[in-house]
Amino acid sequence: MTLFADDCTCIIEGSDIPTVINKAVKVLQVLGSFFESNNLALNIKKTNFIVFENNNCNNNETHLLNYQGQDIITSNSVKFLGVFLDFNLKWTYQIDNLTKDSNKQNHLLTKLSIHCSLNRLKDVYFGNIFSRHTCNAIFGDDDQENINKLFKAQKGLIAF
Repeated sequence: MTLFADDCTCIIEGSDIPTVINKAVKVLQVLGSFFESNNLALNIKKTNFIVFENNNCNNNETHLLNYQGQDIITSNSVKFLGVFLDFNLKWTYQIDNLTKDSNKQNHLLTKLSIHCSLNRLKDVYFGNIFSRHTCNAIFGDDDQENINKLFKAQKGLIAF
């Protein structure tokens, strides 16, 4: 279990899905007791459950956890410390998110360029955009089409 600020992450291993789900239910019960005894709450609506699979596995089943009568369904991706991880550990969701963000930031810079100097635009870029894209660099993705899409969007930001 890893605690970071108000986030709690648990990694549960097992030889098959039913074993993992049984372990996850037990972990949720222990966490629920811990949170309750420390006057904290487990927000089920913000709770994610993801089953990581290797590329050879084409199991698209939806798995269900139940905690205190509330269902937690599996997610295809989860955001962990600002980085999206998907169920087969590809960067598709992360690249899509960064591409959308680049396009939004490009729109922002375009609108600001009418009213601001180049130095002010650089301040906005380095203060708001550069750090997010530098800290979320993509390594090891074999989907060149996604990487090219992101590169094109980020290249538009640098054009200013």
